[in-house]
Amino acid sequence: MSNRLRVSLGLLLLAALAAGCKDSDSPKAEANSVPSASAATAVRPSSAIGAESASPGADATAAPAPGMERPRLKVEVVRPSQTDIAAQAADIAGHPREKAIEAFLKTGAVQLGADRAFHPDQPIKRGEFLQWLMKMDDKGVLPRDSETPSFRDVPRDHPLYRMVEGMRAAGVVAGYPDQTLRPDKDLTREEISVLWGMYIRKQSVSAPYMNFSKIDRNLISFYEDGDKVSDIFLSGVTVYFREQTIKDLFHIEKKIEPQKAVTRAEAADWITRLRPEEDEPDPSQEESKPESDAPSPSPEAPAGETNTVQITDIGGTRDEAALVRLLESGAVDVDAPGLFRPYDPVTKRDVLRWAAYYRPGAIQPATPATPTFSDLAPSDPDYALVEGLAAKGRLKAGSDGGLRLDEGLTRQELAQLWADYSGKDYSSDSSALSDGQIKLYGNSDGLLPELRKPVGAAILLGYYKKAFGMTPALGADLPVLRTEAAKWIIVYYDEHPDRDLP
Repeated sequence: MSNRLRVSLGLLLLAALAAGCKDSDSPKAEANSVPSASAATAVRPSSAIGAESASPGADATAAPAPGMERPRLKVEVVRPSQTDIAAQAADIAGHPREKAIEAFLKTGAVQLGADRAFHPDQPIKRGEFLQWLMKMDDKGVLPRDSETPSFRDVPRDHPLYRMVEGMRAAGVVAGYPDQTLRPDKDLTREEISVLWGMYIRKQSVSAPYMNFSKIDRNLISFYEDGDKVSDIFLSGVTVYFREQTIKDLFHIEKKIEPQKAVTRAEAADWITRLRPEEDEPDPSQEESKPESDAPSPSPEAPAGETNTVQITDIGGTRDEAALVRLLESGAVDVDAPGLFRPYDPVTKRDVLRWAAYYRPGAIQPATPATPTFSDLAPSDPDYALVEGLAAKGRLKAGSDGGLRLDEGLTRQELAQLWADYSGKDYSSDSSALSDGQIKLYGNSDGLLPELRKPVGAAILLGYYKKAFGMTPALGADLPVLRTEAAKWIIVYYDEHPDRDLP
């Protein structure tokens, strides 16, 4: 099938799905409707959330039914104190790579110590280089606390464990064939090419554990030690030789010295030279800011029902703006210490509560004498909410007749739950088109056949990418994190500002 035909079919399905999701005359979002995340500090813009439609959750088109009212919150985001990360390092004056180091420090990826030393000529470790990349721009990759370590030498108590597991789940890092990552090993010239290539999702740079025996070595064969480049790093080395990066940055003439350690100055120079242009802030993605720094309660919120809450664990995160909007709607019960716990797994109960209370207008609580679900008793605190959704046909029981509210959700399960919640049935959609969307991801391991269509629809409609990021791995069986579920809900209602219940 030609690329043009694939695009045409994709657009046809998008139009059909959009017609089922939006009213024909959707009202325009009101200007300056994004509440500020802090009374004193501006929100860090999030490229994952569309800023063109940002009506607060409590601004539903219908008044909440009795039992669905939630008090609005004024959210104050508490941020850790930081020193001037872009200040001049004390030991780089006159260094050949001084300007490159200065440019790198301005990204905020490195926090200098009290001595302001950068140590430019010391070797950099593999793990530290990965930290630099993620602190500079995590590209939507979130930390994960997997039960089983992906690498033998990065156990659960390792300081880089959650970062590494998040990168591994996203498909942007791979280790050695012996299932090690070797974070404490000096980074070498041949290794930096693959670590960087995977981080920026460069398709021509494959994972190190693949077979590179057939890759052409002619490009580097005339160097005295061209044959010393390890097979597992050959793809990266040849790619960046072809682009002149390795040759120019390391001043190579006769020898590559592929196993030579990369210095901190060289690593900073590499990043500065190759940092993609899209890493720079995009003015079109800037969220509109209200004229006043103080967030205003919803027009529907009764006077005197706006409480103030301090949140201590979302400041400076990529998704801060979306999380603040969800919190301000009153949809989330905040832990006593002011924690949202953004990187904890979300439960089905969380998703249903947040979605329902974010836009409660059309939901009518119900309290039937006989429960609809086998594992939900009338004494459950969310019994009326769940039964109200069930009465509208927006929830389906599992094969055992239960709902399993307090279990975690995988990405594919969230896609199916949201299809049910929004009243969509994708069973009649073309399997070929769903498969086409899924193939946009290089790795779809773990995707259940019965959930391919709702996942394909979520990708096509944009919810999947905006919530989870466009990473090489689909990650269909990964647990959904609380921050990801919040983004999913915000994205949906940004695109459907006129909707109460989807």
